[in-house]
Amino acid sequence: LLLFRYQFIFTQYSCETQRYYICNGIFRGSCSTYAVLRANSDTYSSLSNLSSLLNISPSVIAQANGGFSLAGPTAVVFSIGQPILIPINCNCNANNNGGFFEAQVTRTTVEGESFDGIARSFEGLTTCQGIHRRNPSISSAKNLNGGIGLSIPLKCACPLSSISSDEFNKNLVSYPVKQGDTLAQLALQFNVTTQAIVSANNLHSKGGFNLINNATLLIPVQGKPNIIGFFSPKPQPQNPSFRQPPPTIQPQISHKKKTHKKNFGVVLAFIVIVLLIISTSIFSAIVYFCIKYWKKKRHDSIKKENWDQLKGLSLSVRTSTDKKLEDPNMLIGNFSYEDLQMATDNFGSSNLIEGSVFHGRLNGKNMAIKRTPSHFVSRIDFRLFNEMIHQNIIRVLGTCVLDGPDSFVVFEYAENGSLKDWIHGGLAIKSQFISSCNCFLKFKQRLKICLNVATALYYMHFVTKPSYVHRNIRSRNIFLDENFNAKLGNFGMANCVEHVYEDQELCNKGYLAPEYVGEGIISPSIDVFAYGVVLLEVLSGKPAVRRGEGSLVIKLCDEIKRVLKSEEELKAWFDNAFLGEEYSFERGVVVAKLAVACVEDEPSLRPDAGEIVDQMLRLVEELPEDDRFSFFK
Repeated sequence: LLLFRYQFIFTQYSCETQRYYICNGIFRGSCSTYAVLRANSDTYSSLSNLSSLLNISPSVIAQANGGFSLAGPTAVVFSIGQPILIPINCNCNANNNGGFFEAQVTRTTVEGESFDGIARSFEGLTTCQGIHRRNPSISSAKNLNGGIGLSIPLKCACPLSSISSDEFNKNLVSYPVKQGDTLAQLALQFNVTTQAIVSANNLHSKGGFNLINNATLLIPVQGKPNIIGFFSPKPQPQNPSFRQPPPTIQPQISHKKKTHKKNFGVVLAFIVIVLLIISTSIFSAIVYFCIKYWKKKRHDSIKKENWDQLKGLSLSVRTSTDKKLEDPNMLIGNFSYEDLQMATDNFGSSNLIEGSVFHGRLNGKNMAIKRTPSHFVSRIDFRLFNEMIHQNIIRVLGTCVLDGPDSFVVFEYAENGSLKDWIHGGLAIKSQFISSCNCFLKFKQRLKICLNVATALYYMHFVTKPSYVHRNIRSRNIFLDENFNAKLGNFGMANCVEHVYEDQELCNKGYLAPEYVGEGIISPSIDVFAYGVVLLEVLSGKPAVRRGEGSLVIKLCDEIKRVLKSEEELKAWFDNAFLGEEYSFERGVVVAKLAVACVEDEPSLRPDAGEIVDQMLRLVEELPEDDRFSFFK
């Protein structure tokens, strides 16, 4: 991952403090890139207005945004708030402070405008002080005359000068942040990773960085931005104009000629609208099928890879009626009981991991084999495993369905056991199954694990269609691979979990959201609540629920609200296992506050998975380079 690092100098937007990007010898001196400008009803309402005000050819703007229909720029208006890509040339301008990046555009004034109003129309891409600096001959910054060509300095940046040929076409798009933006949403819109955005902007702040309305953000993209759902112009309504010149006065003609001309105009307008609708529909259909084809091709590639892994096990993979598994589109195999016996040394005690889960190994492949009631297997939603694959979710490799009361489910094996083992002990009796001999997790490892789990939740809640609620987020269902990357288990087994919750001996109510306990309400918010409890476990090293004096039951989600009021109590409450040189009390407080937000009694007050990913990404990004490398590579 190419890391972009930028410092800032301070200037003003709307005569308040804002930031430009400093340039020096490590960055390219100039580059062609893009800025995002949002349409509004006052100024940039149509392609013709935008082209006229910014003195940029309509065809140049159209090409940057994917093109328009044959009806031309006069038939294109923008939806309010619609983002528009503006091609710019970014240059390093030297000054007494060492120089900073900016791109110059010429903005034609409308009578009565001011520097401040023009700066606001660019939503943080420029500043009123910057406009003053570039237009010293304009004596008054208010009540400007119309038709003046102002030089507007836009914020921009160029990538590092020492880059490989593969990175040469990388652009840093200047994006004005609006209220409600999150890193996860922007990453999806621009088809980049959240890690890349964080690295490009050097988002470091002691208490956690927040996206600020009307600030700018650099979005690193390869080549021309291909923004998902970015540009959808609509036909221009009747009389579409923004302070357009009055129409030329025509000589008076006969009523008959005017009627014919009017009818001809109606027919022509109708033809233009029909052509616009047809061309837009064809273009949308082409884009839709191209995206669908690309997703299918990528998914088929992933499925084939997993199919090859299954075949590599060289098992007698078959159904209970000995039907061969031959379809690579079906990722869930059916294993024979004899194969599982051989893999687990006849389910010997030396292969028992915990409860009814055994470690198995066949032909050099490790697997986790769980004995489960046969009627549970029929409740597993295997369709999810065939359609959704994620690096932070444990895969189901297959099943072994028997005629008796018990059957088996075969899982991907996690070399370092569960998160519960590491934060609540139990490693001593499982040492033969754990690849690491270090029996506690450091603070930095815990942060990365929590980020992995948040990423899995974001995938389930926002990427899968329809969204999926796990309903059993807990430390025992979070597994760690050989590199301590977290993988969420029991994905696709919500129907099984529902039955388990009815058994009070197996139910751990410390993870359950109040609305689920009281009313049985199921929503992504109950996963967020359980995730908050896991955060508290990770911070404190304590279980979600424990017994106090007498019959007192202590829940972490209640305890933290009291502990957080005292710094000394909070320090004592933190798990001593991760106290060390890399431990940061300030970051621990940020995580604790995030956990408290997740376990709010009112679901609407809890953050969603995207906001959690944003916060955890910033905390991980603050780690030293050596500690981040294994996660981001």
